Amino acid sequence: MPSVRILYLFLLCLTAALAAPAPWPHELGDVPPDPAIRWGRLDNGLRYAVRKNTEPAGRVYLILQVAVGAVHERDDQRGYAHFVEHMMFRGTKKYPATSIVNFLQHEGLAMGADTSAFTNFTTTFYNLDLPQNSPEKIALGLSILRDFTDSAVIAKAEVKREAKVIESERRTRDSSAAQVGESLNAFLHPGTLITRRAPIGTPESVQNATAEKLLEFYRTWYRPSRLTVIAVGDAEPDLLERLVREQFASLKPATPAEPADPDLGLRSAIPGDFQARFFPTPTVSGTTSALYSISPMEPAPDTIARRREQVAQNAGFALLGARLAELTRKQPNDIGDSQAGWTVEFGLRRQATIRLDTRADRWRMGVRLAEQELRRALLHGFTADEVKLQIESYRNAYQEAIRSESNRQSQFIAHAIRNGLEFNFVNSSPTTDWALAESTVLNLTPEQCIEAFRAIWVPANRRLAVIGHYPEPLTEAELRIAYEDSTYASFFTEKDERAITPFDYTYFGPPGVVASRRHDARADIHSLVFANGVRLNLKATDYEKNHVYLRLRLGRGMAAELPDQSGLGLIASGSYLAGGLGRYDNVEL
Repeated sequence: MPSVRILYLFLLCLTAALAAPAPWPHELGDVPPDPAIRWGRLDNGLRYAVRKNTEPAGRVYLILQVAVGAVHERDDQRGYAHFVEHMMFRGTKKYPATSIVNFLQHEGLAMGADTSAFTNFTTTFYNLDLPQNSPEKIALGLSILRDFTDSAVIAKAEVKREAKVIESERRTRDSSAAQVGESLNAFLHPGTLITRRAPIGTPESVQNATAEKLLEFYRTWYRPSRLTVIAVGDAEPDLLERLVREQFASLKPATPAEPADPDLGLRSAIPGDFQARFFPTPTVSGTTSALYSISPMEPAPDTIARRREQVAQNAGFALLGARLAELTRKQPNDIGDSQAGWTVEFGLRRQATIRLDTRADRWRMGVRLAEQELRRALLHGFTADEVKLQIESYRNAYQEAIRSESNRQSQFIAHAIRNGLEFNFVNSSPTTDWALAESTVLNLTPEQCIEAFRAIWVPANRRLAVIGHYPEPLTEAELRIAYEDSTYASFFTEKDERAITPFDYTYFGPPGVVASRRHDARADIHSLVFANGVRLNLKATDYEKNHVYLRLRLGRGMAAELPDQSGLGLIASGSYLAGGLGRYDNVEL
């Protein structure tokens, strides 16, 4: 008997070890988390994060996050993570299919507006925006999420019905843009799991899904160690924490074995040769030319050192983006939108991008400008005045985040916590963010920016993608020739220096004369009319502290259009902002 007891204790300890949840991002690094957020774990491995927030008043926002998505599916389960998400709203043990939607609506929760769910490559999450913050209503919302974790009723008849809904969703999503996106992803990351795991699945896998197969997937992956409950809203943290514990402490995994996360294939070697590909679109429009650089990286925690390093990295791309915007301003008939940026793919690959949209007959110009503006930055770097402008942009962004901190919506905060868990960054407060970045931002130099920029734009692993519509598809040889012709072009001048000058519009003449004023006591609105006929309406509010909203209304809209001027007002409204001001164009503004 002692040996049996020892074996039992060993298995118990092993099960507990396997069920250990992933650490919080702030437990891996040295960035202090937002002190307003309370982080906790239950004995079964489930994690929770709760925070009091009074915007909007009287409401609480709930999220159930499940660390399972499309990449966790087997080849014969494609689309199952998304399918299971759908099936939750077909009924659970406590809230059966005939009543769950009606029940939610009875509680004031509209599907889509207040209640929704989403599945991506690595995560499934469910949202409830509770219109009341009483303990009873919060407990009710958590009870619904609890039923999602282990009490889904996946019935044969409901599976057949929902398969038709998912197929309809696929047809709605199956746009040319989505098809190009999938093909582009396969071009940039060939042979990886993410190119074979579209969350929507395949028509065959969805049609062949059965209740038994879906239940197997559900019971395997919906387990406490992969769950996080997030509650943010107008309620005390003690209450939120107590209610989470009451609802989820008894949850147990449905299967004994802890499933392993899959190998995404992103650690595999990246071919270093230059590659180019054309992606056709069915509709006649402009053309997008994009240069990419793909480089491997090791997963790293969110640390103070990493954040300070990213200041210079992000600045380099922002500076290149500003240069591209100037190109657009100078050649508006040829160039449309432009962009420069970088992303981290699942913490394992870094992807840098420079993209220009051009007229279809100017696609070679798009390739040339992308290559040459990138090369100009890599060779000559950035100027001191450009970096000074970026420092001011950084400072304003951080300070605005601090000013608006008390006005952040509960929904925004809850999803920021969810994103932090999914992408492994710490939810720190805006005040902390600026305290950590201030010295780095204020002392940023052109040398730091170009060094960080060059580190991301590695010479190898370059990819060129051209997306557009042509009677005869562009060949890879044509794309290579356009790119190589550009690389042979030489230029010797650096970027023109941009001087920082004071804003030209500082004096508007003497103050206006008030001709009349009145006060609407019911709405507490003060209305003034100036001698020149301009009207001004003022209202003070006690929410969204440190913010002032301004709105300017001109003319009488469509009512002022003559019979032969239909649509002129619409064109004028777009041209008004695009036209800038007398001393600045819209890009400079």
